[in-house]
Amino acid sequence: MFYRTKRIVLTVVLSSCLLFSAYAACVAESVSFWTQKATNPTMLAILEEFTQETGINVELKYIDFTTDAIYIGLASGVLPDIFTHGGAAIGAFGALNFLLPLEPILDEFEFMKDMIPQVKTAGQYEGKQVAIAWNGITVRDLIYRVDILAEMGVSPAALSQSWNSFIQNGRKLVQRNADGSLRRSAMNIPKTQTWAQQFFMILQSQYGGSLLKDGLPALNDGTAVQALQLHADLIHVHQLDAFGHGGNLATGTTASMWGGWGDVKTSVDAGHELGITHLPYEKQRAAFFAADWIAIPEDAQNRTGAIKLLEYLLHPERQKRMNREMAGGALPFYRSAMQWDWVKATPPLEKLFDASLYGVPNPSHPLWFEMRDVLVATVSAAVRQSISPQAAMEQAQTLIMELLRQ
Repeated sequence: MFYRTKRIVLTVVLSSCLLFSAYAACVAESVSFWTQKATNPTMLAILEEFTQETGINVELKYIDFTTDAIYIGLASGVLPDIFTHGGAAIGAFGALNFLLPLEPILDEFEFMKDMIPQVKTAGQYEGKQVAIAWNGITVRDLIYRVDILAEMGVSPAALSQSWNSFIQNGRKLVQRNADGSLRRSAMNIPKTQTWAQQFFMILQSQYGGSLLKDGLPALNDGTAVQALQLHADLIHVHQLDAFGHGGNLATGTTASMWGGWGDVKTSVDAGHELGITHLPYEKQRAAFFAADWIAIPEDAQNRTGAIKLLEYLLHPERQKRMNREMAGGALPFYRSAMQWDWVKATPPLEKLFDASLYGVPNPSHPLWFEMRDVLVATVSAAVRQSISPQAAMEQAQTLIMELLRQ
C-alpha cells in the first residue's frame, strides 16, 4: 500500500512538473513584435515560417510611425520584445536609454559582413548601435530619362559635372506649351514639405555644411543660405521647373528627378530606359539616405527570442523577399544583392548602391522632429519666395536655438 501510494504521489508530482514545464515553455517561446508591417502579407508569411522553424510564436501588434505607442509602453512598463520604427525617431528613442546596444549581437551574424557600411549609421545614437535597418534603405540621387537626354543632345556627365553645367544644359531639356506654361521640366525639383527640406539639407551637405555643429544649430555659417538660394534659383531664376508642374519621369513631363528605387521601378515598368548619376556638387558629394529600423528594448521579456527573430529577419534570404515585395521602394542593403535576379534586371540600381556610400542620414537628435518642422516651414517659404533664403535661415537658426534652450 505504501509503495502504491508513493507511486501515485510520484506520478502526480511528475505530471504536475510536466504540465508546469509545458506551460513555462509556452510562455518562454513567444516573442512580442510591434511593427508598421503587421498586416503585410509577406511579413505574415515570413513570421509564420519563423514560428515553424523555431517553435517561437510571434505576438504581432500594429503600430504607426508616430512615437505614441512606444512612449505609452514606456510609461506603463509594457513594451514589446522587439519593434520597428522610422529613421526620424532614432534620436527621440535613443535619448531615453531603453534600447539594447546591438553591436555584440550583430557581430555574431556572419551575413552582417556583407552589409553596406553606411547602413549601420542610420541606427546609431551618440555612437551606440541601438537599432539597425531592417527593410531596405532609401537612397536618392539624380535619375534621368536616357531617351530625352539623347534627343536633346545632353550627356549625363554634363548634368552631374557642376551646378553651372546642370543649369546650362538643363535649359535644353525644358519644353513649354504655346502659352508659355511648362510642358516638360529639366528636373522635378522638390518644392514643399519634407521633400524640399531633405533636398535642401543635401545641398547644404554638398557645400560642406550641416544642420548642427558641436550640438548647436549651424544655419548661419553661409552654407545653408548658399544651398537654399540655389534651391530657389533653380525654379525661379533659371526656370528649370515651376510650381504647379508635377513633373513625372514615366510620362515624360520631366527629364530628371531627385529620386530613388521606387521612382526607377515606376518608369522602368512603363517601358522607359533610365540612368542614374550623382547630383552636381561644388565641394563634396551627398545623397539622401534613410532607413526604417528595428530595435530590442533592454528590458525585453524574451530577449533570446527577440534576437532570434532579429537574425531571421535580417538574413539575406528574407531580405530578398522583403525588399522586393514589401519595402515600398527601398533598396537592399547587402552588397550581394547586386546578384539577385530582380536587382540585376534593373541595371541603374548599381548607381544607387554607389550613392549609399556618400549618403547623409537625418540627424539622430532627440529634438529632430521639432527641428524638422522648423526646417519644413522655413525652407518651403523660401522656395516659394515668400521670404528670402537669408531671412529663412536666420529664422530657422533662432527657432532651433530656442528649442535647444528649452
